[in-house]
Amino acid sequence: MDKVFFNNKLRDYLFKLNSCDVMQDYKFKYQTTDEFNDTVLSVRDKIELSVLHLNVRSLNAKCSQLCQLLQLVNIDFDVIVLSEVWTTNIDCYSNMLHNYSVYYDLPSSSKVVGVAMYVKNNYQHEELPNMRINLSSLKIENLWIKIKKCGVNYIVGGIYRHLNQKL
Repeated sequence: MDKVFFNNKLRDYLFKLNSCDVMQDYKFKYQTTDEFNDTVLSVRDKIELSVLHLNVRSLNAKCSQLCQLLQLVNIDFDVIVLSEVWTTNIDCYSNMLHNYSVYYDLPSSSKVVGVAMYVKNNYQHEELPNMRINLSSLKIENLWIKIKKCGVNYIVGGIYRHLNQKL
């Protein structure tokens, strides 16, 4: 369990990223779509793989708002990770985003929470089930996708840990 939640190499890598030029351009605060678009414009040529993560708190309820947001931002994300998608009508949303494939991991004991990942069809991609985190002591949904873009392999993960659990 220590390797999963207390990975010092990952922490060190994230700190190193924080000191690079691209990371300094981001302010990591709430932004309007106009502010976000200005930021993207200033770093667009430095982006290798664009990933968006949102906690949607029910894809069924927030689908139209998500689509509106994606129309307002000036970036066509390579990967969109959604947490708390909930299970209601989840199959209906496999074609929600044109030219994307969807993967999801839903809870077996609840209708709420869960993780979904939309990946552009322009790239080779495959789910990596062998990377899933399976801990009997924790309720957790997670997905791991390998994406090949411009000859480079990336692994993108989406994780949702249920609230009120002790590590």
